[in-house]
Amino acid sequence: MAGWCPFSDKQPTLSAGKKFSAYIPLKFFLGFAEDYNKIIINAKQELILVRSKSDDNCYKNSTTNATKKAQIEIQKIEWYMPHISISDEMRLKFMETLHIDKPIYIPFHKWELYELPSLRNTRTDIWPHKRKDNFLADASSFDHFSIENIKLYLNSENYPYNKMNLSMSNKRYLIAYQMYKSFQESYYNRSSQPLLDYNNFLNNAVYVIDCSKQNESLKAATVDTQVARTVGTTLSDCPTCVGYMMGNNVGVM
Repeated sequence: MAGWCPFSDKQPTLSAGKKFSAYIPLKFFLGFAEDYNKIIINAKQELILVRSKSDDNCYKNSTTNATKKAQIEIQKIEWYMPHISISDEMRLKFMETLHIDKPIYIPFHKWELYELPSLRNTRTDIWPHKRKDNFLADASSFDHFSIENIKLYLNSENYPYNKMNLSMSNKRYLIAYQMYKSFQESYYNRSSQPLLDYNNFLNNAVYVIDCSKQNESLKAATVDTQVARTVGTTLSDCPTCVGYMMGNNVGVM
């Protein structure tokens, strides 16, 4: 994504007049834009953006004054959509497809966001399916909270099978980093090029659990999903837990 720097040691993106611009690919918002690479014909396309009531999750205040908030004013939004010109021969084939009203299937990966507003003040917890609204903290970074173990339960199946036995304070989180690093290889089927290196992962921990090689019985039945975690200390400030679930989906046009 152009116009965004994930780490503080990068060059600032603000101009002298406190203005900035950003280029965000549509695939970051909609799964079909990432996976479907064919032509879409005879379909009305609308992009509806709903702005949050608060901008506090969009920036990090560089001062310690908790009463000083920034005001973000959007001056212009442009949507660039590629158009493809086809030959007369191909146009006749497309017209035939439209005439018989043949459905067009659009397979894509669906991303679903789940949020638990406040974890309980215990070392262990199960989450069935506080940086938020705090402009003094970076909402795009995640705290590790001394996680020792994390598991995903799909009915009676659990992933990963073995305990991770992490120790973030001792920088012993190689298993968690390897699971994060392997995400691109499993999801995108390409060589891994992680944004976070081993040291940056400590202050921006993202725990990835790959359950793509699951039991076939789970694919044909209703699945009860739970996430269990164990931390090395009690959680005194009631943090928010955020999770993404990615799966296959098929749209029809």
